[in-house]
Amino acid sequence: MPLQNSSDLPNYYLSDEYIRKKKKRTRWIVFGLFLLLIVLTAVEVYIQQSHISTPIASNIAVLLLVNINIILLSVLVLIVAKNLVKLYLDRKWRIIGARFRTKLVLSFAVLTFVPSLLLFLVASGLLTNSINNWFNQQIENSLKGSLDVAEGYYGGSGKNILLYANMLNEFFLEKNMLSKENLQYLKNTVFKKRVDYKVDGILVFDSSLNLIAESIESALKEKMLNDKLNQLLEKALSGEDVTEIILIDKKNLVVGASPIKYGQGVGGITVVSWFISKDMVSKIENIVNAFEEYKQLKL
Repeated sequence: MPLQNSSDLPNYYLSDEYIRKKKKRTRWIVFGLFLLLIVLTAVEVYIQQSHISTPIASNIAVLLLVNINIILLSVLVLIVAKNLVKLYLDRKWRIIGARFRTKLVLSFAVLTFVPSLLLFLVASGLLTNSINNWFNQQIENSLKGSLDVAEGYYGGSGKNILLYANMLNEFFLEKNMLSKENLQYLKNTVFKKRVDYKVDGILVFDSSLNLIAESIESALKEKMLNDKLNQLLEKALSGEDVTEIILIDKKNLVVGASPIKYGQGVGGITVVSWFISKDMVSKIENIVNAFEEYKQLKL
């Protein structure tokens, strides 16, 4: 088949109407790509923010870079594919300059794919770092939540202990058990209530901080009667409910002291104690250690 001269090609390739339509089509393509970029970024930011709370400005910057990279890479592939198709048709129809255009297209492909590959690698690194930050934030929130649960468990244990102590105080006052003639009744009641409440110890002191009734193991009693308990009793003697966590034999003992109020004064103090289980203490310590290690890693 004879070579075709470019002057023999149809006139619409060079017509003003064709050029005008081409420019209009190009503008619409650019506008569509820009709109696609905004929509993709908005959707990705919305999805990401709905799951993990992170700084939105950094997310938008990273997602914009990623989306621009994807769109430009797609456009590049389309342009190269279009030129390859045109090149194939030119060579098929033996149009003058087809070989020269082949060299130009190959040079264009090499010069565009290499920077695009570098840009893709950089964007991938940014995306990886951003994802790591998202997960780090989620891990930190999980650890903080676990730490709050652990602290809440200790706080809840203290409230339960004080609740038992207050219930005992009301019962003691109702039955007038602090009087001398009812001391034996008081001791029997303390023993029974310890079993009912499933606590490790109940101590009842008079207003002079003398122990008048107890239901507790002797070994635990000896270890409890120390300066910390005395400080707790002094605070309770002023009329306020107090709790304390005392470490005994590597176990946490929650101790609550509640004053037995007679009118405006304090007629005695009820102390209730309860050991936190070893498994729970171990889990709480693991949570605290994990959170501390995470904070050190962030530094």
